[in-house]
Amino acid sequence: MLISDESPLRRLLVGIGRKQLLFLDGVRHAAEIVDLAYARLRDILSPITLEDQNAPFPRGRATASFLDSWVIVDAVDRLRGLLHLMPDQVLADSTDIRRFLEESKVVRSLRNVTDHLAERADYVIANDSTALGILNWVTYRPGDNHATSFVFTPGTIVNREAKLVDPTGKMLSQGVNLVTLSAGEYSVNISELMPKVADVVRHVEAHLAALNLADPNATRSGSDMLVSVEFHSARR
Repeated sequence: MLISDESPLRRLLVGIGRKQLLFLDGVRHAAEIVDLAYARLRDILSPITLEDQNAPFPRGRATASFLDSWVIVDAVDRLRGLLHLMPDQVLADSTDIRRFLEESKVVRSLRNVTDHLAERADYVIANDSTALGILNWVTYRPGDNHATSFVFTPGTIVNREAKLVDPTGKMLSQGVNLVTLSAGEYSVNISELMPKVADVVRHVEAHLAALNLADPNATRSGSDMLVSVEFHSARR
């Protein structure tokens, strides 16, 4: 779990201001969405290695894999915007945040391709892409030191080359690796993006933890309230 139950992002200081609270809540929500979507994405792609690789990619699984891939891209783009405009200037101007914004800037370019697909149709065609992008990944079985590279191209079949991810020289863990989403001329290696998201979240948590230590008696908020109301029909 990227953000633990004890994370200072779940117990924010009330006195830091409503706008700052909103930004930090947005950071937490974006990070949690990225974490959940990537876990689901790996679960969707993992079984394919064990199946007949000549069989059709199940339609529901194909849709789910692109759904979670684009959810990650959208959530990271939202995270970037929140960090860039963070009201806490000490946090916004930190080296760690500036590095993350620089290393993840391709996310914005990738997102804009499909978010403006109707306006950029000619661009997508010129770059031999698709309406939904292209998804690559590599699976690795350390027991037999065997890696398999996959590419899934959704949509109508045209004369298109299948460009596989080359795992040569890459550090691979068991299961799904190097999940890469491409659209137009842009590609984002989601697997390599995940630890960068984790690092920037840890940086934000460390900053908040320092604020907590500086004022241990300050009022802290709760988080994630669920309210339920039960209704009963009146007897006649």
